[in-house]
Amino acid sequence: MKSVFFRYFVYSAVTVLLCLAILGFVALRAAYAVTEGELMARAFSRVFMMTAFWVLLIAFVTAYLSSRYMARPFRDMAACARSFERGDFSARVGRWDERDDEIGELAAAFNGMAESLERVEELRRSFIGGVSHELKTPMTTISGYIEGILDGTVPPERREETLVMVREEVLRLSRLVSGMMELSRHETQQMKVRSAPFDISETAARVLLGMEQKINQKGISVDVLVPEEPVIAKGDPDGITQVLTNLLDNAVKFCNPGGSVALTVAAKGGRARVTVKNTGAGIQPEDLPRVFERFYKGDRSRSLDPSGLGLGLYIVKSILNAHGEDIDIRSDTAATEFSFSLPLQ
Repeated sequence: MKSVFFRYFVYSAVTVLLCLAILGFVALRAAYAVTEGELMARAFSRVFMMTAFWVLLIAFVTAYLSSRYMARPFRDMAACARSFERGDFSARVGRWDERDDEIGELAAAFNGMAESLERVEELRRSFIGGVSHELKTPMTTISGYIEGILDGTVPPERREETLVMVREEVLRLSRLVSGMMELSRHETQQMKVRSAPFDISETAARVLLGMEQKINQKGISVDVLVPEEPVIAKGDPDGITQVLTNLLDNAVKFCNPGGSVALTVAAKGGRARVTVKNTGAGIQPEDLPRVFERFYKGDRSRSLDPSGLGLGLYIVKSILNAHGEDIDIRSDTAATEFSFSLPLQ
C-alpha cells in the first residue's frame, strides 16, 4: 500500500530594517509533510481530550449530587439532635428509615432512640409531678396535725392518735426519699455486685416472713415450695434480697383479697430458679412491655397503689442485669408470675 502524504505550508514574514528604517518585508514559505497516521493520531487526541473533559464534568456533577443526597439523612439527624438539645424530643428523621440499606438501619435506630428519649422525658415529667404531689400531701398533713396540737384544736385525749398519724406520714416521706435515693444510685451506676455464695431458699423465706402482717391483713394464702436441702446460689445477697422484697411486695400488693401468693425455689441444670406468682386481675397486655421502665405505672397499679413511685420493678431488673441475668414475666386475667435464675455454687 502506498503511503499518502499531505503537504502543509508555513508562512512567515521577516521585517527588513536599515538604520532603524523599515525598508520592507521578506516572506518565507516552508512546507512539511504529514502522514495519514499522524492526522488520525491528532484527531483521536482531540476526541479523547473532549471525551475526557465531558466524562470528568459528568462524574464531578454526579458525585456532587450523590454526596448531597447521601448527606441528607445525616443533616436530618443533626437537626433532630439539635432539637433534642433544646428539649424537643418529638423530632424524627423521616422517611429514611424505610430504606433497605445501612442508612435505613441507622435512621430506624435513631428514631427508636428518639422514641425512647421522648418516653423517658414524659415519664420524668410525670414523675416530677407525682413526687411534687406526694411530697406536698404528707407535708401539708403533718403541718396541719402539728398546728392542731400546738393551738389546742386537737384535744389531749386525741394527741397520741394524732402523733401516730404524723408518724405514718413521716414514714411515707421516708419511703419516698429512699426510693429516689435508690433510683439515683442505680442511675449513676454506683451499685456494685459483691458476689458470694448464699442460701437463696433461706433468703426468700426470710423476706416472705417479713411481710406476714400485710399478708394477714388481706387474708392471702401463701404457698411455699422450696427444696429441703439448701439451694446455694452465687450472687449479691443484699441485691437479691432487694429483688425478692420488691417482687413479693408487688405480689402481696396486687393480689386480690383472699387470693394466694406462691413462692417457688428450684435447683435444676446448675441454676437456682425463683418464681413469685400471685392471683389477681393481672397486667394489661399493653402494659407488659413497659412494666420494667422507671416511673411507669399502669392504670391498675395507679388505683391499687397511688403512693407508689413506679420504681420497684425497674430496680429489680437493674439488679438482675448487673448480675448478668434477666427476669421473665407472664400474666393473664387470673394471675401474674415473675421468675429469674442465678447460677448455683
